[in-house]
Amino acid sequence: MRSWTKPVPHVEVRWPWYLAVDVSHSMRGKRLQVVEATLPALLDVLEDAVVEDATRLLAMLEFAGTARLVAPLDVLNRLRRLPGITASGGSTSFGGLFGLLRELLARDVRLLHADGYRVLRPVLLLLTDGETADEWEAQFYELTEYDSERRVGFPWYPIVLPIGVLPDAYSDLDALSFPPGRVPTRPVIGADDAVQVVTTFLQRFRPEPLPTWRGDVAFGHGHGGQPVTDDFS
Repeated sequence: MRSWTKPVPHVEVRWPWYLAVDVSHSMRGKRLQVVEATLPALLDVLEDAVVEDATRLLAMLEFAGTARLVAPLDVLNRLRRLPGITASGGSTSFGGLFGLLRELLARDVRLLHADGYRVLRPVLLLLTDGETADEWEAQFYELTEYDSERRVGFPWYPIVLPIGVLPDAYSDLDALSFPPGRVPTRPVIGADDAVQVVTTFLQRFRPEPLPTWRGDVAFGHGHGGQPVTDDFS
């Protein structure tokens, strides 16, 4: 008797990226000019990357004293013209950015799963000079902590890839990267430097699918905050 194997249904894959640009007072002038000149090259790198046949999605955020979403998550090639960037004044608040991103991830991942997509670990691409006045560590921990065994924390935590704008920018980029010590970071002077950071990341990073949305997931304070499924080898 001939046996038949039931075909495995094809599931489309989505890989969300969140581009966050520091528009605080200290970014005025040359630093924002560097960012504006760099963004087209970064989009080209992301669009050309071949990762598990995943469609890249991109959202754009701006942050200074507060953070706001300026371009909702959409297919990358529909966002070839990003909104203009203008320094808004005020100091930099990383805490506000991390809090908003956590809300966006919870919403976006839930919607993508509901539409039947397989979702890869999101990436936060953070362009900043790092001159912050706030205490942001608690919000960063809430964004990145997850204990897979106890299922507590935030299972849709992003990889955080910070890029310092100009050599005199924030010297401790590693403090903003996640997972710590395993994501390439460096200050950038121009588009070539930023492209090198993202290219190195794409060469090293093989993202795994996120846990699917379930109503019983606990969001309490766990421990660990380390990737449990992503391969950085």
